[in-house]
Amino acid sequence: MAAENASDRRQYPRYPLESDFIGRELSLVGVTEENKLLIRAHVEDISEGGLCVLTSKPLTLANPVQCKIPLATIPVALPVIMRVQWSHQDSTGSSFRNGLQFLY
Repeated sequence: MAAENASDRRQYPRYPLESDFIGRELSLVGVTEENKLLIRAHVEDISEGGLCVLTSKPLTLANPVQCKIPLATIPVALPVIMRVQWSHQDSTGSSFRNGLQFLY
């Protein structure tokens, strides 16, 4: 059976987006504020369902993330809560592509 192409599984079309991404893991039981992982990333694309971001380390699957997405044309960042759906090392081995889903 042939592997299904990732684009065939996508629910929404993707659109390129050049933006920075700053996030932080939400509080988990036993995790103190200072131990939460700060996430700095670059947004690769966006869809109605979420974002693809590039990071230097993989993100923890199913982890909720509170983030702010800066918009180039206005001086405000959008606050959103997302969940890490997948994380894959890129073909160069130097970064990770991570899929984050918007939580509604």
